[in-house]
Amino acid sequence: AKMKWQVVLLLTTFKITICIVSFTPQKLNGANCHIDKGAACRLGLSTPKSSFSRPWLRLRGGCVGEDSAGDEETNAPADGLVDEWLREPDENVSFPMLEEEVLRYWEASSIFKTSLEIARAEGRPKWVFFDGPPFATGLPHYGHILAGTLKDVMTRFAAQRGFLVERRWGWDCHGLPVEYEVEQSLGLKTKLDVLAMGIPAFNAHCRAIVMKYSTEWRRVVNRLARWVDMDHGYKTMDHGYMQSVWWVFKTLFDRGLVYRGFKVMPFSTGCATALSNFEAALNYKDVSDPAVVVAFSLLSPLDGGCGGC
Repeated sequence: AKMKWQVVLLLTTFKITICIVSFTPQKLNGANCHIDKGAACRLGLSTPKSSFSRPWLRLRGGCVGEDSAGDEETNAPADGLVDEWLREPDENVSFPMLEEEVLRYWEASSIFKTSLEIARAEGRPKWVFFDGPPFATGLPHYGHILAGTLKDVMTRFAAQRGFLVERRWGWDCHGLPVEYEVEQSLGLKTKLDVLAMGIPAFNAHCRAIVMKYSTEWRRVVNRLARWVDMDHGYKTMDHGYMQSVWWVFKTLFDRGLVYRGFKVMPFSTGCATALSNFEAALNYKDVSDPAVVVAFSLLSPLDGGCGGC
């Protein structure tokens, strides 16, 4: 069968994805319509109208070739193959607006969700990915954006290789960043203040703020064109998550892979715990420590002499 290749260029913030997709007439008829090379490329082919004079490609009814009369909108030929468009781009095109238009189309058409449903229906093998969670009490910054882009490229590549990649989001709810924010909001200065308040009440306040910035995170992640499931994300404070961590640690211990070592670490006397570099920088301050310098006269020269002393 004659094969035709179409190159699809998807422009998104911080990355360019190129999908090379093959079409054959036998696979482009009616309900049996199928496009090789993975659901991500397949779904990416049907694009909304944009700042360009035409869509790059548009599939009619989800499949090309269902209407032998051809498609007036795309001038798709009657034999069922997608026509290739070569034209000069609009000099006044706005790439940010084009990106936002594609994002709106993805959201309105549930493209990510549909790609997962197709992968499940086809019985594809799983490629498990749980996002290393950011602190739930902090806003996105450059480090998150860079790492998130790399994660998105990796998981998209796995999906295009034929795997089911569900991409679970996560929230880091443990550690001093959450406690520090609660202490600041409640005016707690020392450990005695926390004990006077009561550990259960303090923990309840910590749990209450872990999703404080979830709206900002969702907005930034979606704007970066990341495909990740934030609706079913895990939280490190969930009992199931904590039990899984203890299970992993016990498994490593039983296999003799756990050892005790020593490392120089920042230490908080107030919190009575070692600190990570990030935690140590949370309340970093340049301070002036009082110092006393005293000079003494020697009663006798030091061994070996000391010059003119």
